[in-house]
Amino acid sequence: KAEIKDFSVVSKEDLPDYIRRNKIERIFLGAGGGLAEKLIAALKTHAPETEIIAYFSGICGFRREKAFISRRGADQILFNTPEDAAVYHSLGAIYDFPTDNAVIFGHPQLMGAPLTPAAPVAFDSVRRIVFFDQNIIPASFDERVFLTMKLAELKRLYPDKEVIVKLRCRPQEKTPHPLQKRYCLEYIAKEELGLSVLETPKFSFEVKTSDLTPGDLVLSLSSTALIEAMYRGIPALAVADFLNFDCYSIDYYRTSGRLSLFKDIPRRCAGPLNPDWAAAKLIEAGGNDRPAFNRPAPPAPLTFFKPPLKNRKTVLGAINRFFKKSIFS
Repeated sequence: KAEIKDFSVVSKEDLPDYIRRNKIERIFLGAGGGLAEKLIAALKTHAPETEIIAYFSGICGFRREKAFISRRGADQILFNTPEDAAVYHSLGAIYDFPTDNAVIFGHPQLMGAPLTPAAPVAFDSVRRIVFFDQNIIPASFDERVFLTMKLAELKRLYPDKEVIVKLRCRPQEKTPHPLQKRYCLEYIAKEELGLSVLETPKFSFEVKTSDLTPGDLVLSLSSTALIEAMYRGIPALAVADFLNFDCYSIDYYRTSGRLSLFKDIPRRCAGPLNPDWAAAKLIEAGGNDRPAFNRPAPPAPLTFFKPPLKNRKTVLGAINRFFKKSIFS
């Protein structure tokens, strides 16, 4: 950890030249996809002396293969779990690119946090329920209305507990995932559903994961607040009321023992955290005698990946070609 004493705002177009002029030795790259590929290519051309270290600020769920491949040109890629690194090695074997830049680093959010196995907690002992919102999960307006109704229902069903919704950002605030006003849960509760103050949860920007206590219950769809809470021994449940398991990365928690529908929260709260899942997923950054920052991840190719079907005479290929030409695609 380092204290940030100063920072500069630089456009992505000017970043490579800025790095070269200031002789920056190392850059940590959190972006993925096409932006990551363009930045890495530009830095390799205009600032070849700068070391590029790519990392993942969130859990690697939906489209993780694309996220991994887009960072392949970095000098080091810090993976959150051994499983993620194994997937990357498999992709390298399939698509023929080197993967010796893989490093098992652990989750940045868990750096320095004490590993405290979460013990089952009776729902009656929970004093506060905190839901951590995400701007684009769930994505559709109807889903966000449904989510707001479910959170309001928690407040109605359990008046003895404080229900707080931790909002990610304000509408129109400049973030990687801007939030339109009509998609804000607070706006939906007050304007769309017409709920009174007594009927709605408390909406807050102030709650931090470091403020949570064992008397709290953390809820979210796939926020990293879940793994932070689980790692610190605080009750946490991933909400499973939505169909887009893969798109919303809810599938990440499938075998954790901490997946629940809203209606089952009192019962699931008392369930144990799967220790095998925790050992595989809750990896502290560089700690607990796990591979350190500069130790490469050993190759561990997986077998379930197949090269994409292209012009193959298969049923799936025929269906794919039909929909590409179809008005319904």
